[in-house]
Amino acid sequence: QAARLLGAGRVVGTVGSAAKIEAARAFGYDEVVLRDQRQSGFDVVVDPVGGPSRRASLDALAPMGRLVVVGNASGADDVALSPNELWLTNRSVSGFNLAAYTALDPATVGSALRRAVAGEMRVQVEVLPLAEAADAHRRIESGSTTGKLVLNVRDVSG
Repeated sequence: QAARLLGAGRVVGTVGSAAKIEAARAFGYDEVVLRDQRQSGFDVVVDPVGGPSRRASLDALAPMGRLVVVGNASGADDVALSPNELWLTNRSVSGFNLAAYTALDPATVGSALRRAVAGEMRVQVEVLPLAEAADAHRRIESGSTTGKLVLNVRDVSG
């Protein structure tokens, strides 16, 4: 959604299972592909996952493409990327850390947040009581969730 708001052309989303394709399409992607379907030729790939996905993301780039690293949700060890490989294949890698960027340009981040609050970007959030933390963790580990799970620490019922 953010890519579209910023003027991106074709926007492709990636999901871990076929069961998540329709949920992802609801967010306005032009196409949704399974993570295991190796695609290539992308000008920009945004990788919030890290680990083995980081290498797959780099391999999905077209010449002159850019990999934007925005997180390491997998918690996996860092993946070594060779500067010579980037040079020889005319690809680049950059990082984007929202917390650090907020300190650099709070006005732009504030504008983006206002757009989200105004409903220009949709966020799927499921709020669960703290008593369901173990179940929430199992769901995340199994890959069965779509959107975000948030634990309400003030609600200990279950």
